[in-house]
Amino acid sequence: MLLCTRTAGPRHANLGPPLGAGLNPTLADTNVVQNALVTMGREHGFAVDWTEDVTQLATPARLFRYNAVVFYSTSRDALDDAAQTSLRQYIRGGGGFAGIHNAFGTEYNWPWYEGLLGGANFYDHGPGQRGTVVVQNRRDSSTAALPDRWDFTDEWYNLVPAPSRVRVLATVDESTLAEGATGKKPFCRAG
Repeated sequence: MLLCTRTAGPRHANLGPPLGAGLNPTLADTNVVQNALVTMGREHGFAVDWTEDVTQLATPARLFRYNAVVFYSTSRDALDDAAQTSLRQYIRGGGGFAGIHNAFGTEYNWPWYEGLLGGANFYDHGPGQRGTVVVQNRRDSSTAALPDRWDFTDEWYNLVPAPSRVRVLATVDESTLAEGATGKKPFCRAG
């Protein structure tokens, strides 16, 4: 079972209207991420709960009902002190975490969370553009069935510093970004 949350405040991306309070509030057709994750869960045999209500993350006992917590389109300081403590205890106790779309732009002033993401922070991104994704690690179940390379359109993020102590599953081939990683001509970055 997954618990999916996003920031109730200012939106980083237009992923549908704000949600009501509590757990599993009514979704609109334009709540694209929630609807996609619910559909994926139904097709693959797992349940999904969703919320923008930070009180739903306030106790480790509540979080331990889930196999993973997913942040998507979160931004800025999304968690209060109780939710931060709860998330830290949940992860330390073996709970899973996934960040989708702007997880690196969240909780800038919380060193533990930055460490969870490999010590990296969001720096900037260029315009949405087509690029080629390259699978780097096939030993993970999330990448095992993917093609070696595929094209995808996104706003490709630049992180500072590069994440460390993480297992990289896929990267973007920066030479395939016509406008470069920052919306300028392509550049080379030393690791």
